[in-house]
Amino acid sequence: MKKITLLIAMFCLNSAIIFGQSSSNSCAEAAVADPITGPGLFTVTAINGSEIPSPICAENGTSSQLEYGEWYRYTPSISTYTTISSDSNTLTQNAGKDTRVHIYSGSCGSLSCIDGDDDSGGGFTSVVGFNATAGETYYIAWDDRWDESGFDFLVSEGSAPPPPPITFTSQSISAPGSDRAAVDMNNDYLDDIVAVTTTNININYQLPGGGFNNVDYPTTNSINSPSWSLAAGDIDGNGYNDLLYAGGGGVTFMMANSNGTNYTPLIGPEDIFSQRSHFIDIDNDGNLDAFVCHDVEPNVYYINDITSDTG
Repeated sequence: MKKITLLIAMFCLNSAIIFGQSSSNSCAEAAVADPITGPGLFTVTAINGSEIPSPICAENGTSSQLEYGEWYRYTPSISTYTTISSDSNTLTQNAGKDTRVHIYSGSCGSLSCIDGDDDSGGGFTSVVGFNATAGETYYIAWDDRWDESGFDFLVSEGSAPPPPPITFTSQSISAPGSDRAAVDMNNDYLDDIVAVTTTNININYQLPGGGFNNVDYPTTNSINSPSWSLAAGDIDGNGYNDLLYAGGGGVTFMMANSNGTNYTPLIGPEDIFSQRSHFIDIDNDGNLDAFVCHDVEPNVYYINDITSDTG
């Protein structure tokens, strides 16, 4: 009797989380099938439906790379934040699967992307969330961009995740030179953008109210470029950061003058296949020294013997 009771309980539990349709081969077929109306676990037996998802809402590939799709209609009974997930971290049966999903509003033949996802779940599985309105129709479409085999996915309903604690705004700047760094170059506690060549140092000084002031400083040829590493530090303590160029053939120190408006190269004679470089007080005398990782020989360090900002 106990065994029978347990089986009945398990059957009821599984039934409680399954809602609505199996997959459809096209949007039109999904439009007349029973919709998903709430949270549940659903199985895509294989991606072999005749209609590919369009438009493409997820990253990594276009419709020309697709052959098949599987479609579901979703009409929530409550307004909610809905998550569609094939995440193998949660659905361990999806381990090794590679899924991609598209979420649409509108009607078949006139669909609009809400969102989509390729690889936000474990491995190469998918997770996407969106705000859904009670009674509205949405379409969930899976494609065969990477894999045609079957998998399971979850529909979850609940509260939207909290907004990120910080946001970022994109801003384009001019930064000529292929080797760059973000560092405070003028001791005003604001990071600046540095871009260098062997004959020029370009600095975008960050402004307190936002934005940047772009300044070019032509230099004597530094011989060595920071093709492997670019480090910054105030070696002589004059309040302006100096630069260390570590390249495939050697090291050059670019020394800032007393007001940070000119840079003079100090070129090391050593042949160093530099990998990474750092400024650090190696001998604990209060002055920054330089350490350079050599790729094929013992590492190299430079002990700072500058006693004043005049050298």
